[in-house]
Amino acid sequence: MLISIRKMGAAGDGLTDDSAVIAKGISLLKENGGGTLLFEPGIYLSGTQKLCSNMELHLEKGAVLKALPDISAYEKDSSVPDASLKYYFLHLDHVNNVTISGEGTIDGSGPAFWKREFLDPAAPPLKDGEEAPDEIPDPIWKYYVLAPEKERIVTIYASGCSGLTLKDFSIKDAAAYTAWLIGSEKIIIHNLNVHNRRSGPNTDIFDIDCCRNVRISKCRLAAGDDCIALKSDPSRTGTDFVCEDIHVSDCDLTSATCGIRIGYEGDAPIRDCRFENLTIHDTKTAIDFLSLNTPCPFAKLDSGTPVERITFQNITMKNIGSAFFLWAGKQYPEKEYKGFIRDITFSNITADGCTTSWIGTAVPGAIRNITMENVSLKIEECLDLEPEADPLAIPNIWSCQRRAGALVIRGIDGLTTRKLTCRITNSETPALRWKNITRFDLNGNEQVLDGVLSKI
Repeated sequence: MLISIRKMGAAGDGLTDDSAVIAKGISLLKENGGGTLLFEPGIYLSGTQKLCSNMELHLEKGAVLKALPDISAYEKDSSVPDASLKYYFLHLDHVNNVTISGEGTIDGSGPAFWKREFLDPAAPPLKDGEEAPDEIPDPIWKYYVLAPEKERIVTIYASGCSGLTLKDFSIKDAAAYTAWLIGSEKIIIHNLNVHNRRSGPNTDIFDIDCCRNVRISKCRLAAGDDCIALKSDPSRTGTDFVCEDIHVSDCDLTSATCGIRIGYEGDAPIRDCRFENLTIHDTKTAIDFLSLNTPCPFAKLDSGTPVERITFQNITMKNIGSAFFLWAGKQYPEKEYKGFIRDITFSNITADGCTTSWIGTAVPGAIRNITMENVSLKIEECLDLEPEADPLAIPNIWSCQRRAGALVIRGIDGLTTRKLTCRITNSETPALRWKNITRFDLNGNEQVLDGVLSKI
């Protein structure tokens, strides 16, 4: 069944609220077992739309499905914690075999859901008529983000779904998370062009939360927050899914925070994932892991995330702050930390950055079996940062930018490198420091527990 939204009476003029017509089209598809909802060229304004099983939402070239800039146009999800995002533009709730496709655009109307002042009080507020900024700062680790309004929308929210395909279209100006996929499986994301403003708060692109069998390929992603985040909080949906079997390939990533983030939100495992053939550029931290227990108002984080068997290969990093940030341990003293980061492989990676990469923990055994093969870190150290008083001190969990060399490693059990090179181009800072590392094989040479090298 094919339904033209224009022939059903949608105005598509960018002024008229077309919510009712779109909802009627989806209802007809549901009554008939599925089909295609076609958007011809035009700008279609809408609030929440609940997609049905066995449907395709197809956006022709020149078609824009644009979120109404008023929170009252969206249905509230009362089942989630108070601190969570609970309003959605396109809502997929336990539906199967849904496709969103075409050469058109989904516009999240992000600036309508942000305040006009920055979270950093030192930054002046936007002037009347001034757009939210999108420029890349110098140095790259500087972070200017606007304060959010109290309530915002998630552009695409899929919970408990199977068989979801997102392909060929564009997304712009998400107000918060762009595509939040939770407790779902059999997901294909291919050839998307997503551009969120760097100043947009929490404008993650793909939040893959307790999902399995996910394939992301040939996407171009620009985010104000994480481009791709793997999370594991089953408490939100009550599923027993863990986050596993995720494959990301042939993508271009740029972000005001992290290109790839793994962990932080949730205690369930994240495992058996592969990232390959990527370019990460103009980004504060390229690859970020967090496994910790900490009080969290919107996710269960009592024991820490178990992360294992994650592979990164064939990745080029340009104009980044730090290439790697792996942090595991306790922030919640009264709870036992049960998480870990182990069996992680980095291969064929080149990184040009300006701040220190960190891999470390204060919890024995929390980080184990890290392999780095043919990894090159070249750091033009940011001299605007003060040198670290204690370069081996455990940093803030939010990947704070540091001036302590190319790579600092602490507390790991089992680190093997082959063809690892680290260089500092404009500083006398040692390139590599390590402390309390057991089973450390550096390019074929067994190392002592603690050490420092000016270059390798």
